[in-house]
Amino acid sequence: MNKDVGRSAERELVKILRETGFKAVRIPTSNSSPNPLPDVFAVNGELLLAFEVKSTWENKVKVRSMQVEKLLDFLSMFPMRGEAVVAVKFKTLHQWRFVKVHSRCDLIVNVEDSRPLHELLVEQQNSITGIDASLLLTSKALTEHPSLQPSEGGLRLHQEA
Repeated sequence: MNKDVGRSAERELVKILRETGFKAVRIPTSNSSPNPLPDVFAVNGELLLAFEVKSTWENKVKVRSMQVEKLLDFLSMFPMRGEAVVAVKFKTLHQWRFVKVHSRCDLIVNVEDSRPLHELLVEQQNSITGIDASLLLTSKALTEHPSLQPSEGGLRLHQEA
């Protein structure tokens, strides 16, 4: 992934996370650093999300075990509940999708085996608040973030090409 494209995708993800209730930051040196740093991390309550971010025109993207290991090692430094997540912007679909990772290994993220990013956001909000956060995300995100659009199955992320 081109570095400028990667930075742009990371910034876009930070914006989406912030507008859906997370405190989020991009770590600009994450890939070049030997330290266990994710591309992006986000906090909401006692939940910490660590993201490896990818952007592609293809229908799949490879994530190296070293990148996954950095996410898991980063999360292990904190006492709060954490989730390691690979977030991929599939540009041909104008969609963000994700997979949660639990083990140190190379993996291929494709459209079929990943989930829409809004599902992660709703799932995490539900676990934090104990209520159906899809209602909260629907009202807040639709008015504040143009990339969250309603669809028959609920919210979906839509990005301009």
